[in-house]
Parts: sequence; structure tokens; C-alpha cells
Amino acid sequence: MFASEKDLSSLMELQEADMEVLNLQKKLQQLPQRAQMQELAQKKQGVLAKLAQVSKMHEAARRKVTQIEDETAILERKRDETQEKIDAAKGDFRAVQSLTRDLDGIAKRLGTLEGELLEHSEKYEQVDAVKKQIDGAVSALDAQALKIRDSFQSEASELKAAESEARARRDALAAHIDAALLKAYESAAKRGGGMGVARLVDNHCSTCRNHIDDNRMLQIKREAPLSACPSCGRLLIVE
Repeated sequence: MFASEKDLSSLMELQEADMEVLNLQKKLQQLPQRAQMQELAQKKQGVLAKLAQVSKMHEAARRKVTQIEDETAILERKRDETQEKIDAAKGDFRAVQSLTRDLDGIAKRLGTLEGELLEHSEKYEQVDAVKKQIDGAVSALDAQALKIRDSFQSEASELKAAESEARARRDALAAHIDAALLKAYESAAKRGGGMGVARLVDNHCSTCRNHIDDNRMLQIKREAPLSACPSCGRLLIVE
């Protein structure tokens, strides 16, 4: 294939630009923040599941404390009302005796409720402390995720900007290369994982490193300065 020295130089520059684009794309896909975000998401899922369990316990404990407090408030009002009735019925022995029994029952129940309130208040405080701890863990994970996301966006933006510059340079180089030569290069690059040009070094291809037999070497030298590697199909620059 006929090619001038300028064509060969342009092909090498074009390949450098193409490889830069591929390397930048690879770096973007391999940014560690992707795996870090996925790991954090899995951690958060586990923490949220635990939070859901603790939240149910927290609500149940809160309701129990509220229930005891409400019953205590009702009985305290009833106790005060009963005492007022006793004070008003001083001359009525039977009424006082009956009200006194009621008052004793109320006092006994209030004593029981006081013990229950202490017990369930302690349970509530324990569960509340665990819930606050888990809430803190969720907030910490969210803050960490935000930091990683910002870092990813910053690095990804830089890589995309560099890729855009490399593509622009690539397009400018491609515009000055013969259409048939460019087509042959792009076809070879597609087969070669992005590298479409190699050099002949002694009797082997500089990229695939495969040995070229003597008969094929004669033909390649006749096609100089540009041939093709019989093994990998890349365009082969022959000095």
C-alpha cells in the first residue's frame, strides 16, 4: 500500500490519539469510586434493615411507656377525686369505709404502675440509644457516599474533558489522511483492539511479536514502506 512519510507519521499520531481515548475510557470505567459506592450501598442496605427492626422495638417501647403514663394520670385524678369524697363524707362511716377501700386499690395499682414505668422507661432508653447509634451510622454512610460521589464526579469530569480533547486531536489528524488509508487503518485497529499500526522489527511485528518467514518478508519489503502483518493484520511500517 502506497504511503508517504507524512502519511506514516500521521498514522502513528492517529494511533497515539486513539490509544489515549481508549486509555481514558478504561480509566473512567475503573475509577475506584464505583466499587466504593457499591460497597457503601450494600452496607447501608444492611444498616437500614437493622434500623427497621430497632424502629419497631422503639415504637413499641414508646407506646408502652405512654400507655402506663396515661393510666397513671387517670388513676391520680381518680385518687384525688376519691380523697375529696372521703373528706366530704366524714359523718358517713360506711361511705368512708367503701371509698377508703377504693383509695387503697388505686394506691396499690399506682405502685404497680410506678414499677412498670421504671422498667419500661429503662427499656425505651436502651432501645432509643441503639436507634440513635444506627441513625448516626446511616448519616455517616450518607456523608461518606456524598464525599465519594463528589470525588468521582470530579475525576470523571477531568477524564471526559481529556477524552474530548484526544478525540478532537484524533479527528483533526484523520481529516488529513487519505480516505483509503484511513479505512484500512480503522479496520486494522478494530481487529487489533485499538492498535492498527505496528513496525517491522528485524523479522517480526513490533506489536504481536510473531515471527515472519523469509518468503513473506520478501513480499513485505517489496510493499515498503507500508505492508500488513500476516499474523495480526495490523498495518506494518517497514523502515
